[in-house]
Amino acid sequence: MMDFHSYMVITVKHQKDCDVAKTWTERRCIEEAAETIPGFKYGEILEDPSEPLQTIVHCCWTNKSSYEEWLSSPVREKQEQDLAEYAPVLEFRNILLDSKHYVSV
Repeated sequence: MMDFHSYMVITVKHQKDCDVAKTWTERRCIEEAAETIPGFKYGEILEDPSEPLQTIVHCCWTNKSSYEEWLSSPVREKQEQDLAEYAPVLEFRNILLDSKHYVSV
């Protein structure tokens, strides 16, 4: 079985509203997923220098069930409460993908 990937694309509505990478890192959002869900494999925060208002939070899970377990986790719910102050200035879009082919060197 191949991995399951979740991508949360976060777009800041205005340049000075929020440093998403810093905020998510300091809040330990990815680390808490790793500590809470056995099916969590790894996560990273990605920024494209050509898109300064956009940040992507990418996580890899053993399967979709692990990701769904995270979605219903009280730890994630607490994260959402803690980060709610940024909701008016951020737009979120989720992309969910099953891995079909993987090469590593």
